[in-house]
Amino acid sequence: MEYKFYGWQGADCAPVNPAYSKIKNPRQLYDLLSGFWSAQTCAPRMRQDWTPKNKTLG
Repeated sequence: MEYKFYGWQGADCAPVNPAYSKIKNPRQLYDLLSGFWSAQTCAPRMRQDWTPKNKTLG
């Protein structure tokens, strides 16, 4: 998996709050969220530039 968020190389920290123990680290959270990102979750002013390759835009 290619990650594009700042600090992904060291994103191995565990959650501080036990309520989030199912999410093992920020990379896993990114993987979960990437399934939800779409043009509809992008800022309206940037939607024309949104693509599946750049899911986190806006």
